[in-house]
Amino acid sequence: MNPPFDAYDVCIRGIGPFPVWDVTKMEVSQQDCFKQAIQVNHLALPAGTTTEQAFAKYKGCLKKDAPISVSVGGLIFNGNKQNAVRQNCFTKAMQ
Repeated sequence: MNPPFDAYDVCIRGIGPFPVWDVTKMEVSQQDCFKQAIQVNHLALPAGTTTEQAFAKYKGCLKKDAPISVSVGGLIFNGNKQNAVRQNCFTKAMQ
């Protein structure tokens, strides 16, 4: 378990459904969750790094390292690996 990541994960899972075309609102909500997870867990970012920069690093890591997951009839294949990548990217963003 990784309490800071878990706090972020719970927060983003609670984000309400947004229309597909409203990606900006979803992105802002995810960034707010990221900032809250840092604050609630009293995490220190590297000197001179803002939460916006750390979130951008997290998102960049996801784009580079995220495996493809497939949803079939409510089952998600490769979902555990995807979650491990998200957790790893979260940890990298804090460094």
